This record gives sequence, C-alpha cells and structure tokens, in this order.
Amino acid sequence: MKKLLLLVCVFFTFQATSGQTQEQKIENLESFAKVYGYVKYFHPTDEAYRLDWDKFAIYGAQKVMTCTNQMELQNTLKELFAPVAPTIQITNSKAALQVEEPEDNDCEYTYWQHLGLGFDATSGGNVYQSSRVGAMMDPPASSGDFANLMTSVDVSEMANKYMKITAHVKILDEYGAVGRLWLREDTKGGGFGFFDNMGDRPIEEGTWNTYSIEGQMGQQPDRLVMGALLIGEGAMAVDNFKLYFRDSESDQWQPYELHNGSFESDQIGDDSGQNNKWSTYGAAYSFDLADDSSAAGKQSVYIKSTAKAEKVKGKKLFKTAPKGWAVFNSEIGQGLYAHVPLTVCIASDGTTYPSADGDIIDELSAALRAVEIDAGNLSTRLGNIINTYNVFHHFFPYFDQIDSNWDAAFTKALNSSFEDQDAADHLQTLKELTAQLKDGHVRVNLRGTPNTFAPPFAWEVVQDQLVVTKVFEEASSVQVGDVITSVDGKSTSEFLADVYKGISSGTVGWRNYRASTESMLGEQGSAMTLQLEGGKEVIIARSVNLYQNYQKYSPERVEHKKIGANSYYVHIGVASMETINALMPELEAADGLIFDLRGYPNGNHDLISHLLSKKDSNEWMFIPEITIPNRTYMQYRASGWNMPTKKPYLGDKKVVFIIDGSAISYAESYMGFIKGYNLATIVGQPTAGANGNVNRTNLPGGFSISWTGMRVLQHNGDQHHAVGVQPDVFVEKTIEGVQQGRDEFLEKALEIIGEK
Repeated sequence: MKKLLLLVCVFFTFQATSGQTQEQKIENLESFAKVYGYVKYFHPTDEAYRLDWDKFAIYGAQKVMTCTNQMELQNTLKELFAPVAPTIQITNSKAALQVEEPEDNDCEYTYWQHLGLGFDATSGGNVYQSSRVGAMMDPPASSGDFANLMTSVDVSEMANKYMKITAHVKILDEYGAVGRLWLREDTKGGGFGFFDNMGDRPIEEGTWNTYSIEGQMGQQPDRLVMGALLIGEGAMAVDNFKLYFRDSESDQWQPYELHNGSFESDQIGDDSGQNNKWSTYGAAYSFDLADDSSAAGKQSVYIKSTAKAEKVKGKKLFKTAPKGWAVFNSEIGQGLYAHVPLTVCIASDGTTYPSADGDIIDELSAALRAVEIDAGNLSTRLGNIINTYNVFHHFFPYFDQIDSNWDAAFTKALNSSFEDQDAADHLQTLKELTAQLKDGHVRVNLRGTPNTFAPPFAWEVVQDQLVVTKVFEEASSVQVGDVITSVDGKSTSEFLADVYKGISSGTVGWRNYRASTESMLGEQGSAMTLQLEGGKEVIIARSVNLYQNYQKYSPERVEHKKIGANSYYVHIGVASMETINALMPELEAADGLIFDLRGYPNGNHDLISHLLSKKDSNEWMFIPEITIPNRTYMQYRASGWNMPTKKPYLGDKKVVFIIDGSAISYAESYMGFIKGYNLATIVGQPTAGANGNVNRTNLPGGFSISWTGMRVLQHNGDQHHAVGVQPDVFVEKTIEGVQQGRDEFLEKALEIIGEK
C-alpha cells in the first residue's frame, strides 16, 4: 500500500508540473529569483551564510516549477527560505504583514556591507569585499593559503619547442578546496614566458582524472618550472606527473625523463636523479607519500591542510550602514511581496538569532546534498541563470549607462534554458544573457570545453568582411588578404551576426576584436568550409589550440625603432618600463614620438609621468558601496593613480598615441591620462570601453563569468563604459591596406609628426 501511495504522489506531481504552461513556470522562477538574491546577499543569518547557494538555486528552481497558483507559490517560497531566513515574510498584500522588530532592546545587529562584490568572488584581490559586520565569518583567503608541489628542468637548449605536462589528480574531501596544475617558462633574461596555472579550470573532482597543460616556449628559454597546487582547506592526491616535448604542431610528443614523476621513491624530494628534484611549500599543509591510494604504481603524493582557520568578526567596510532594525520590502511578482530583514541580532556567543528549527535545516541540508549538478539537466541550467541574474542585478555598476533591459534578458535566458540540451547550449545562453551588459570584460568560460582549436591562420573583421591577416606554414590554401564570403554555407554577415550574439561589448572595435578569434573556435580536427572572394572553396581543419598559442594569432609587433629622420617608435604592448628607461636618451633627443597602444601595456605606465607637466590628483575609479538590494542608494569609493611628474620631460615634442578596439582596461586607464590631460594626438579607433578591476563569478558545472566590478569615468567625468577613449584622428583599416601589407594607422601617425 505504501508503494502504491508513493506512485500516486509521483503521478500527481508529474501531472501538476507537466500541466503547467512554460509561462507559469517562468513567472514562478522569477519570483523565486528575487527572494533568492535578497536573502543570499542581504539577509545576514548564520544559516544563510553557511548555505550552499549554488545547489539551493537548483533545488529551489525544481520546487517552484511545480506550483500552479499564487497560494502554492507563496507556501513553497516560505518552506524554501524558512531554514535560512526564519524571520522573512512572504505575503499576498503589501501591507498585510510587516516583520516586527525583535523585542530584545540590547540586540546588537549584524548586516551585510558590500564593497563591490566579495561574496563568492574569485578574483579582484582585496579590491572587492563583502562583510557580515560584527558576525563571525571565515577569514579572507591570503596568498599563503595554498600548497605547492613543484620541480623544474633545464630547457636552455630547447627554444621554440612545444611542451606538455600531465598528471593524475583527485580532491579527497568536501572542504571546498580546489587543485591546479601549473607550468611556467623562465627566460634567460630573468623574465617569464609561457605561463598557465589553470586559473579558469580548477580541479574539483573526487576521482582520479588526468589533467594537462600545453604551450610553446619562446626564443630564450632557461628553465621550465611546474607542479601542482592545492588551494584552501582540504586534501588532494597527485600521481604520475609527466613532461613531454615536440618540435612542431605535427610532431609526436616525446616523453622527457622527469625524475620521480610517479613518486615511487622513499621520499618526495628524492635527489638521486640528474635532472630535477621535487620541492614542497606551504606552512599550513602536510606532504606525505600515500600507499593506500594511487593512480599508477604503489603510491602517490598526499597533500592536506593541517591548520583550520579561525573565524573572525566581519569588519565595517564603509560608513553607510542600516540604523538599527531595517527591513527591505519588495514586490516579487504574481501579487506576492517579500519582507526581508537586512539586520538580525547577534548573541553573546557570536551566533545570530532567532535561529531556524534544527530539523528543517537538517532536511534542507540532506536535500541539497542530493542535488546533482549537470548542465544537461534543466534545473542546473535554471539555477545558473538565477545566480547570474542576481550577481549583476544587485552589483553591476553600469545599468544607468547602457540601453539594456536586464529583467527582459533574464526572462529570455530562462526560456532558452528549457530549449537547451547540454553544456554547450547552456554556455551560449549564458553568453547571450551577459552580452546585454555591453561589458568588454565579460567572458563566459566552460572548464574542459573541447572548442579551443582554430585553423592555422588568423583573420580579422575589416570593413565588415572577414579578411585573412596572417597565415601559418600549415595553411597553404589561403593567403593574406583573402576575403571570406561565406563560412560553412552561411554568408559572412549571417555568420558574424551569430558570433556577435555571444560577445559582450560596448564598442564595435572590441566586438570585432573578440569576434576575430571567437569565430574560429571548434573541436580539434573539425573542418571549416570557406568560400573566398572570386569563388574558390577551401576546406581547412582546426589544428591549433588557440589559447595555448595565442601569440601566433596576434599581429607582428616591433618593440621599438628609430623611424623617419629623427623620430622614435615604441610599442607599449611589448616594451617594458626597463626598456623604455634605457631608451630615454634617444626619446629625449627625438623630434617626434609614436607610442603604439593597440593591445595591452607591458607594465610601463610610468611613461605617463614623463609626459605630464604637473602632478595628477584626479579621481576616476569608483567601487560601489552597497547595503540595500536592487542597487538602491548605491554610493561609491573614489580613487585614482596620483601620477607624479618625472624627468626627462617628453611632452614638449610631437607625440602620437595609436589605439584601436583591442585596447581595454589597463590600456584605457593609460589612455585616460593621455586624453584627459591632452598629452598627445590620439590616432586610430575607439578603445573597448571597459575599465576597472575584473571580478569573476563561478557557477556549478564548470562555468565562470568575468565582469567589471567597479565604475570608471573619463577624467572629465564623462561616461567611459561602452564609449571608450575616442581618437582625435579616426583611421579605418581597409581590405586594400591588408592586401598591400600596409599599416594605415602608423602611416597616419607618421604624417602627423611630419615624417611622411
């Protein structure tokens, strides 16, 4: 009888869910999403602080989709949030029920302060912080909170070789730690070449899997340094570490005899080998050889955190704060209202009260542990969309500067999630959702995606056409200057329109710059059918891992050179400040100076001081200060660079800066001074229009989103986001110029300084 009853319940649940319209489900999800964001980021109970919010978004989405009317939705929302927010109210009347202030007159309140978004953020350093003021919190991560198992080998005679490391790794417990492999090329000049530490694809699996990093060394390699990292509290096992080399893309990988890479010796740091010795670093971690778990052989390296961090009281980040008892009231759709306390009481032992019933907390915890994370499942996709919506709805600082309806974009993404089938579809939906932000810093990544390969040539969007700009040895079927009229049966305009949908950009230049690589990506060996102007058809395979060989796809760049009769050219994206300082006698003696900032500066912004005639004290960067949902009363903390003046002074010459849409972020900070203080004639195209420290949000299933977490203005106070730095003299790259091998931007710069 019990089994029959269960079957009947399942049947009726299925009937209720399947009988709903998708429109009803979407409305339910939108209501849940609003309460989710209010409680996650602004309701400071201990229960909410400890909750697995990623899984709760998935679980909550499952629950609310079964609701068929207002009362069911109201009751379901109450049940969902009762374990973590026992004092919030969900009502069907704006004034029917208000949350009453605690009777405890001695209550010390805690509340959330967000300086930008530090909650769940994975980058931005200490720039972005979130604090539950006065309540106990986990201590902020520091640079010392990781373990490093590492070694190095001499590669001084291996210039331009391709290299690859592989290792078996697994995470051994549930503390939330992640692992990474890392590989770095140290050069003979004391600098760094290739570097990858799997920052965008951390290791989180609890089973043995093989992970790898591939890349190519430069012309002056000295040593390869490599290893495995454990970040945070927890444990990890590493085994079967291998190193390979090859001469070209087409060669077979040749194994390198890496000493004790299988960790079968009696000690990790066995120094009996001729080429390398393993070292361990991390004061709060132990490193042991384990014979009870290995991927190959008898033993592996077992790394474990040994010191559990003590909790600390959340500190006050800025002056603005709720005064005593504070409640946020908001309509959440379908005639329902949420009344969410922004402050709760702290007991003498540091816990918050009133607390939720222990039994319902245990029930929720058990339910969340059972949640499966798989982008092939609708609920995972919906949970990720709900998470993404709330991050930007509450913390994105530019909605007043862009023509975008974020709520409508959210609804569209929820609808798309019902049609998506797998992780690739979900990735595209996330891209199209965040494209509405017009934020050039936005990149949506999927860990482990196979779509990282490109054909062995580079193309760019030139005069609204795809034009080949660089050809590698393997690509004999196309040549520089070829115009592509169709890709895989689609006209170039149709093909690019599809690519543009997934690119977040405020300026055409940055959109086209991103499209030049995004449009090439696919699985290794997959074919592209191209129609060239003139009728020729070419079928070419994607054979090059673009992310590991990015420089091959970048334009050729000269570091510096004397140019014309008495002028000097310096590429800001290549020359270091050390190099520029060494060139100062030549720069000071020159009549004209051309600085090329198409791309990203090489840490050389001190050059600005040599162009300034007076000290800078401008403030143009602003971090949001947030205590209330919906970006209500958002205030800002202002700062600038405070650049001094330095000798020799170079501002008395004919100075030109070259820019285009590839200049973003740091490059735009640089150019903000040039434009704001009128330090040079600016030639080219507008920059990307995306500046300010990047933040990053991780989502279940291996997805991550980078975005701009602060507000940046022009030095005169005008809008910068989605506008960029505007040139004084506009120049357009032409198809004819590409075909003739001309640099039309540099030609215009030479003309301005009188060298043409």
